[in-house]
Amino acid sequence: MKTKTLFLAVVFLFLGGLFGCEKEYTDVAGLWDTSWGMMTLTQSASGDVTGTYDYDSGAIQGKLTGTTLSGTWTETNSQGTFVFEFNPQFTTFDGVWGYDNETPTHDDWFGTRVE
Repeated sequence: MKTKTLFLAVVFLFLGGLFGCEKEYTDVAGLWDTSWGMMTLTQSASGDVTGTYDYDSGAIQGKLTGTTLSGTWTETNSQGTFVFEFNPQFTTFDGVWGYDNETPTHDDWFGTRVE
């Protein structure tokens, strides 16, 4: 009986690795494939985040609190605010943005961490 239980435990662990058990991260630092191009983020121990992205020489600056990153973005001829909501594993995010000081409502900024 112990051999059967051990065998089933090994099978479940193996299948869990194949189906949906993604790596879990503790911060947002790294390379992201986003709807506005590739984005590179760095994060300090205090949660301050800076980054750059491909579209129109974009840059962001913000603060991570829990799984929410909020701050400002700048591009060659425009600027505004954003809010990104990361999944608990910090492997994807859904974001909203707005121009200048308007409340972020444009909901087409999303991303996936690049391994």
